[in-house]
Parts: sequence; structure tokens; C-alpha cells
Amino acid sequence: MRQGDGTELLGPSDARSASIGVIYVAPDDERQSVLTAILTQDKLGFKQVIVVLPEQNKAFQRPIDFDGLKNMRRGLKTEMVFIAPSGPGPAEYARQRRFPVYSSIEAFSQSIKFETLASGTSKAFTKRGLFGLSRKQVIAATGAVATAFTGHARVENTSSHPENGTLSAPQRTYHANPGQDMDGASVNNGFDGKNGKAIGVAGLAIGAGLVASAEGKNTTAPRPKTTLKLPVPPAEVITAPIVASEISSQGNGSTATTTDERSDTGKLAAAGVGAAAVGVGATKAAGAAGGSSGQPPSGSTPGGPGGSSVGGTSRGARIVLAILLGVLTVLLIGGITVAALPGGITNLPHLIPGTSAVATVTITPDSKVESNIFQIFGVTSTPNPSMREVAARIISVTSPAQSKTVQSTGSIPGTRAGGTLAFTNTSGSSQTFSSVILTTSKGVQVSFNGPITVPLLPPTINVPGFAVNVGSAGNIDALQINGSCCAAGITVRNYAFSGGQDPQPNSVVQQSDINGAASALTASLTPGTEAALQKEVHSNEQVVSNTLRCTSAVSANHAAGDHAPNVTVIVSVTCKEEVYDQQAALTMAANLLAKQASTDLGQNYALTGNIVAEVTKVTVVDTKGTLTILVKAEGVWVYQFSETVLQGYINHIAKMNNQDAINYLSSQPGVNAVKINNPNGNTLPDAGNIKIVLVAIPGAIGSPVPTGPTVGPTGVGKPSGTTLPNGSPGMGSC
Repeated sequence: MRQGDGTELLGPSDARSASIGVIYVAPDDERQSVLTAILTQDKLGFKQVIVVLPEQNKAFQRPIDFDGLKNMRRGLKTEMVFIAPSGPGPAEYARQRRFPVYSSIEAFSQSIKFETLASGTSKAFTKRGLFGLSRKQVIAATGAVATAFTGHARVENTSSHPENGTLSAPQRTYHANPGQDMDGASVNNGFDGKNGKAIGVAGLAIGAGLVASAEGKNTTAPRPKTTLKLPVPPAEVITAPIVASEISSQGNGSTATTTDERSDTGKLAAAGVGAAAVGVGATKAAGAAGGSSGQPPSGSTPGGPGGSSVGGTSRGARIVLAILLGVLTVLLIGGITVAALPGGITNLPHLIPGTSAVATVTITPDSKVESNIFQIFGVTSTPNPSMREVAARIISVTSPAQSKTVQSTGSIPGTRAGGTLAFTNTSGSSQTFSSVILTTSKGVQVSFNGPITVPLLPPTINVPGFAVNVGSAGNIDALQINGSCCAAGITVRNYAFSGGQDPQPNSVVQQSDINGAASALTASLTPGTEAALQKEVHSNEQVVSNTLRCTSAVSANHAAGDHAPNVTVIVSVTCKEEVYDQQAALTMAANLLAKQASTDLGQNYALTGNIVAEVTKVTVVDTKGTLTILVKAEGVWVYQFSETVLQGYINHIAKMNNQDAINYLSSQPGVNAVKINNPNGNTLPDAGNIKIVLVAIPGAIGSPVPTGPTVGPTGVGKPSGTTLPNGSPGMGSC
């Protein structure tokens, strides 16, 4: 969406340009963005906001879209005007809701200029009278013809839609009657008392070769088809008392005839007044010049010879008056007919010899799409742009260290006490026996590994013994066991037992204890570290995919295997990632494409819209972090026409046959297509009435380069899509 002011419509020298805002709606603009633009221009104080709708648009395409606008305009100070293609759709929806609608910017511009002309003409009529007649004479004549025509005309509205799209003449805006809500259900067919008089003036203007317009802010719209029944005034009208229809009384005491502006009778009567007033006034003036009185005698004044309402009018004068009224009646019918035709006053070139309407020549410039995929390098050292290098770097963030203490899961196992048992043989022969469990007086059990043999000589042997149960309870003093056992004649006693130890759970640090604590700390620290790393990426940079690496540093106050009930683990996390200057890469690709386009197309083409670019692939190629970056860039270049060239075209095709002009322009460099809208027929007018419009060519679709280059040759014409300003008289417009 693009916004501007009335300079594009009326030129910078017109003071009204500052009071007109223009909104050019793009096909993909959202409705809310357009509404915001309208509100913004209303706050800026524009008296009119012109909304230009393309052929296809998302913002306003349904009747409900214009219903919302209808409610919205009650809160606005500005007047909304739509420029929309003719026919069913947005133009008709807007018109049904009483929005002013024009089929083209040119039609709107012409309506403003036409309104200016009408204002000037009205002032001239006020100062000088109509065709030099006095104001009183015009008013008096108006009353006479209004009286004759009232009640004899009928208008049937058969069509309310404009025909054939483009409007060559200004359109009529709708204005509510006092107290009437424009959004209500009442119907305004476009013909009221004021407009009826305007039609009469238009008919007179056609007969006299002049141009007139409606009063006030009303402008002429494409007229609906009408069926008119207009009686020829009878001869009695010539001598009928003259009565003014819009003043309360005359000098002769007659009462003014009043017409209802909403009735068809009054409307057409007012139209008849506009055409016939001059004839009657002219006849009166002729009578005055011939010696007759300028005003009819009153009821108390002797009329003298021929004392009718016209005074002493001779038979020849009455014949002349009848002829004039007949001619003016024909002109009236012709004026109404022309006004009712599609295009209204723009049909004058077909009806009045020697007049010309502006012919519009639409040129579609040639356009070329340039695109390429460029390989650019990202380096962690200082980049060299001439080598297609942009900056790359490794960013790194380390988290603050955190600690965690956990219980040791390792245990010290218990041990059995051990000592010596002394066996003595008193049986007189060797004795052999197996292991037995010996119990002390305190209930501690000890044993030995058998079988053993105790010989006769020596009678005593020592055998290793051990506590049956693990633990410190097996540590017993000597002679806790002393007595016979095992076999006949065998006695046993013990020496002191020692070394017995109870088990010690959770007393040894395991490697798994350290690893578990470290993993928990790493998991809690990594997200925050990654988030902090992303804050190190600059707005012009982009992260290289799959280059993120996070590592943890772990330490502990005990090593695995240490006898300790717990262990404290300390962890910090470091994350690293590679980034590159993506904005520089996109801009570099755009510059490379611009250089390519300049080489391929030459200096006559200029970029329209933006160069769009996107990175398609990034690859790390070595351990230093060097990158290869593939960037696709695309843009549209449009052929440029200087104002001198366009003016030359106008001068060349002036007075030329339409098809010959199309053939000539189509053969010129950079011209893709030509279309001519010539209301004058098959032959173009002179250069002063030819206008060239360049069709806007859309740019490439996609993400524009953030800081792309300014591309295009210098010294070329204005960009496509604009209408070049009017030239000096005789130079035409382009």
C-alpha cells in the first residue's frame, strides 16, 4: 500500500492538493491496514481521502466490507471517494452505499477541474447575466417557461449503473436532503431541483457551444436512461403572464409558482427554465429596444395598445419569439439527451464539430526478471568484500559454577576375627577329626578348617581358627575356649582372636555418585547458558545451523573410592556457536545482481520495487569456521522513458489514426503493449489533448534486502505507474 496527496492528481501548483489524501491499495493489502490508513489521513486533516482499488483486492471485495465503511464514515471529518473499475463488484457496492465512485484517477481529476470551471461560469452568469441579459429578465423568463411546462413531463429511471467502464466525464456525488441520512433507505435518483436547472443550463450550453456544470459541489455523473415526454408550448405561452418560480412575488403582484424538488414534474420544469429563460429574456430585450416597455403593465396601469403581458409586441416580434422558443425547445431536448447518455458531456466531440476530448494512451513498459544464486564466503578473520567475504565469528558463553552435595553410595564390608587354637592329645594314640564349631562362654562361635590330626608326640599342635560370624564380636581374649572337644583325649584352648570388623554402609565415594551430580547440574545450567548465547547474536547476524556445542567442567572434593559419607560436585557449562553477517551477505548478493542487470540490460532499465534475496544454504568448510553461503537474489527491471521521449511520442502520434499510433508506439524500444482510449473516435486529437499513462509493473515478491543498493541509471524518466504532468499549451500531456 502506498499513500500520497493531491499533488499526483492536480499538480504541485494547485492549492487544493494539500487537502486531498490518496491511498493506493495493493492486491494483497489487508482490510485493517487500509482502515488504519484512512483514519490516519482523517487525523491529518485531509478533506477528501481517495481510495484507489485495483482490479483484484483482498480489502474490499464484498458488500459487508462497505457496510463497515458506511458506519465508519459517520465518525470521520473527511469524505471518502473510491476509484474502482466499473461493473459489478466493489464499484457497485460502494455506489449503493452512497460513496462517490470514479472509474479512474483521470475521471476524478477531471471532475475537480470541471467543478472549478462550473464555479467560474456560475460567477460569470451572476455578474453579467445569461448571454448579457439582466438578472431580472432571466428570472422573469424562467417563471414563464416553468409555468408552461409544469405538469407535462415524466421521467422514468431505467438504469442506475454506469456503462462501459471508464468514465471520461466527472461523476456525480450524492448529497442527502436536509435532515436525510445518506445511509438510510430513502432513494435519491440523482435528479433534484438544482440538478434540473443544471440540466437546463447544460442543454443551453450545448446549443451555444459553451460548457456549464451543476451548482455547489454536485458534479455530473453517468446519467441513467430516461424516457421524456416534452410537449411543445402552445402559442398562448407567448402572451401568458410572466411568473417567476423561485421568488415570492413580482411587480405586477402575481404569486410565484413553487415546485417540489422531490417530484419529477418540478425537476423537469426547472430544467426547461434553464433552457427557455434566455429566449424569453432576449425577446423582452428586443421589445425594449423596439420601444416597448421592459415590464408588462400592472393591473392598475393602462396597457395601451397591445396591453398584454408582453406589452406592445408586434406580430413580427411574436413570430420571432415563437421561432426562438421552438429552437430553444430543441436545444433543451438535445441537452437532456446528451446529459442522459453514458459519458454525458464527453460526447460533445461526437456532436459538436471542432471540439476534442483528451485521449489516453496507456503504455505497458517492457520488464525483465533478473535472478542468480551467488556464493559468498564467511570468514572468522577480517573479511575482504572484493573477495565476496563477509564476517563470521564463534560466540561463547560460560555459566556461573554451581555445586551439589550427594551421599556416597559405597560401603566398607565387615570382616571375621581370627586367632590360634591349641589342640592337646592325651589319649595315648594319634587322633583325627573334622571341623567343629566351638562356642565361648559369651556365645561367640569360632571354628577351624578340618580334618586335622593331633599326633601322640608332640601331644599339642596349633591350628588357625576364625570367628564364625563377621564383625567385631569375634574379637575374643585368650582362653575364652578351654576344654575337651572333638575326640577322646583331645582338649582345646584359644589364644586371643582379633581383626573382626563390622560392615560400614555409605562410607565410600563411587564414581557414579560424582557423575550423577554432574549430570543434574549440567541439565539445569544448559538452557540458561544457551539463552544467554543467543543474546550475543547481533541483529545483522544469523546462526549457522548445527554448530551449537555445550560442554561442562566438573570437579569434586572427593575422588572415587575415598572413604567419605558424601561428596560435593562443582559444575559450569560453556556453550559455543558460529554466526555470520547475513545482512551483509544479502546486500552483497543484491549488489552483484544489480551489476549483472546493468550488464545484461543496459542503462535504459531501472529496478522497480525491491531486490529480494534469501540464503538457501550455509556450510562449514574447515576447522577455522570458514563458511560457504549460497544466496538467491531476484529483481524486476523496467524500461524507462524520459519525459522528452514521451513528449516526442505525443507529438508524433497527434492527428494519427488510432491503429497507426498503436503500431508506431509498439515498434518503439521498451514498449511491451499499447492501449488507446480515444473518445474522439478513430483519429487522435492534437498534442495538447493526448495523455500518456505508464502502467505500473510490480516488483519481485519476497523479503526485500534490508539495506539494498539504490539501483538504476540516472537521467531517466519517472518510474512506471505514474502519469506525467501536463505540458505547456500545445505540448500535450504525458
